[in-house]
Amino acid sequence: MGALSRKLQQAITFLREVRAELNRVTWPTREAVIGGTVAVIVLSLILVIYMGIVDFIVTKILGFLMVR
Repeated sequence: MGALSRKLQQAITFLREVRAELNRVTWPTREAVIGGTVAVIVLSLILVIYMGIVDFIVTKILGFLMVR
């Protein structure tokens, strides 16, 4: 029974330390999160458009070469 009690006490101590550490975390502001999200979406859209254009061009070139 002593080992179980020791394990329970260790678990409680761990959870208290986790809670204390979470209170020390510097969380980003709402504006920072929104700004980062917008940046990721915009860059993703730019990459998708770029890859679509490259894919279209390569497809046309390969189609032209295969016909000959």
